[in-house]
Amino acid sequence: MARTNIEEGAFRRVSKLAGLMGCSDREALGTVAYLWSDSQDILAFQGTREQIAEWCHLFNMSDDEITKWISSLERARIISIENDITDKNGGPIFRIHGNEIQIENMVSYSVRASKGGKALKKKWKEKKRLGASLKHSSSTLPENEKQAPSTTKHYKSKQNNSKQNNTNTNAPEIFSELSAFYRDTFPGTTTGPSAKARFADQVREPEDVELIRRAIVHYSEFLKHDANSWRKPKTSFETFLGTKSSGFFWKDFVDPPALPLSPSAAPDLSDLNWTGPEGAS
Repeated sequence: MARTNIEEGAFRRVSKLAGLMGCSDREALGTVAYLWSDSQDILAFQGTREQIAEWCHLFNMSDDEITKWISSLERARIISIENDITDKNGGPIFRIHGNEIQIENMVSYSVRASKGGKALKKKWKEKKRLGASLKHSSSTLPENEKQAPSTTKHYKSKQNNSKQNNTNTNAPEIFSELSAFYRDTFPGTTTGPSAKARFADQVREPEDVELIRRAIVHYSEFLKHDANSWRKPKTSFETFLGTKSSGFFWKDFVDPPALPLSPSAAPDLSDLNWTGPEGAS
């Protein structure tokens, strides 16, 4: 079984989760640790409501209690709704923050440290391809069917205010400032021809601007670590932002990065049959 890394910045979110749930920090931390451990073991970075509840070990709870936990996990920014895909019943698919980069690290070290590493890498590539294809197929749905229902009033409020906030957050000078900050942080990179459109599509609230700025700083810290010296930064601000089909790359670096796994922490390859969020369409 792979080691579960919990970065220092995550404890602030865990503390917020405890406050929202009215439980101890220890209970909140245990719940989140189970979520990360169980999902990463099967290379999952997104899941349905039922899967999130199972990975969090929310067993023998009422539906209302599970809804409160998942709502609080959202508000604490441990998970978030994927806007462009739903499960077979039209319910939300949730992204587990931090999982994708943790799995990338696990796969990278496994390739070097074990004979089964190449098989794991192939499996991981297939899972990412499946996730991208699910998003692509969902993008062809009618507009009134694309949006997954929210589990919280907080999320609905964000949606209602998005158009009003979009005008201010996508001012040309803000985009120019952030794209220049990216190029200055990673010399030799460019802005990219589609960067402005992607920025306008993704930045809906004033706080999103600060989150992207923070992600650039954390991405720089991640690449500076000795274990990541072989990695190169995304070649442009455009690719750093990403898309719905490829995934919004920057969102995995909103919080401080965890240190990569050591070669001795090679994952268990015995259970790799998970094929994606159950019933995703």
